[in-house]
Amino acid sequence: MTTIASVATAFPPFRYSQEDILHELQTSWAANNGNLATLARMHSRVGVATRNLVLPLDQYKELDTWGKANDCWIREAPVLGEQALRLAFALHLSFGSRLGEISASQIVVGTRSVRCRWLVGADGSHSRIREWSGLAHYRESHVRFGVRRHYRAKPWTDCVEVYWADGHQFYVTPVASDEICVALIGVDSKLRIEAAFEAFPRLRRRLEGVPYASCQRGAVTFSRTLKRVTKSNVALIGDAAGSVDAVTGIGISLALTQASALADALRVEDLSTYERHHRISMRLPIVMSHVLLALSENGVLRRRAIGALSSTSTGFDGLLALHVGYESSVQAWRKAASQLAWHFAFPSPAREA
Repeated sequence: MTTIASVATAFPPFRYSQEDILHELQTSWAANNGNLATLARMHSRVGVATRNLVLPLDQYKELDTWGKANDCWIREAPVLGEQALRLAFALHLSFGSRLGEISASQIVVGTRSVRCRWLVGADGSHSRIREWSGLAHYRESHVRFGVRRHYRAKPWTDCVEVYWADGHQFYVTPVASDEICVALIGVDSKLRIEAAFEAFPRLRRRLEGVPYASCQRGAVTFSRTLKRVTKSNVALIGDAAGSVDAVTGIGISLALTQASALADALRVEDLSTYERHHRISMRLPIVMSHVLLALSENGVLRRRAIGALSSTSTGFDGLLALHVGYESSVQAWRKAASQLAWHFAFPSPAREA
């Protein structure tokens, strides 16, 4: 079982206010006829005052392709990672120590006892904190299996591509200027990438003869809903607090949102506010997970939905904004739903085909 022995942070060297970053982005978007009102609205809701960047702000305009941006990430991320590791090693807890005895006021890591006022279970889907605290009461559904492999190939797009078939999907993501990641998720635990290519001839042709950059690695994804995520001085976060299927692409985003809400709750010493936030924040992802999985299992429904989404760009943009949290109003819901419902109910014959 994997445990976290020590945690440390590392911040990039260039610090800017959110207003400075927004101004720079507005200048860039204006040159490309971007929607400045939407940009300003998005940034007004991020809830942060400052950000640390790895480059001076005016140098980001030079990262004008996915490859350049990702090459910058590959170059700078190890530097920050080394800083965090050095700090973590300097902490009193020994790297690699196992989590031992747990109580409401202290935990044992290795041979060292650590007293705590609050105990946060951020220890994944097999959380020991969840089991110990009595919070392991949940509903589980839609267990699926995923495998991924990296290929030495120049990306043919700067977007993430999703290929659909009954029961499973392929996700193709550019990760470097000469490398892509191919992930497969489906209900068959024995399905592997090469065998699944048979249902996706276009993707198979693109990758035929392309050398591997990694071996195949697998994982399990499932939807899990807990009755409660707090108890006394204990709070759960991330996968320890429940999860939605990977098809939603929102797992890390949920964890970050939960971390912010938990910090606010600890600041006022009231975990009930975090409990309410967690319950509300999980509603939409759970609904979206069920909808997307239904599309995965029903070819007719899937073709209708994709046809509707491709018929109205504003409807798709609105639905995406709701999904990732940029919009949450009832009016936004009604607008996106009405546009998509019309095209779904009365599809264009060409689109549906």
